[in-house]
Amino acid sequence: PVSIARLRISAGRAVPLHRQGSVVEEEPDAALLDVPYDDVEQMASVVSGFGPAVQVIAPDELRDAVVRRLRGTLESLAAGSGAAS
Repeated sequence: PVSIARLRISAGRAVPLHRQGSVVEEEPDAALLDVPYDDVEQMASVVSGFGPAVQVIAPDELRDAVVRRLRGTLESLAAGSGAAS
């Protein structure tokens, strides 16, 4: 089943997501888009790849998956550098 992600995307960033979605609202420095997706983990991978340029507004399941990915990356980097968390 197809789900819809509501994303806040910084102006001029994440062009592939702009192509996949539809603009719901324009802001001076960003746009709110509805972007369809089938798999929450795959969409989380795509979204997290854009870093702070993309924020997940909804659904919570997708936001949580993005946060898990980013935390996992941070933990891996910290472990690899020998830094304490």
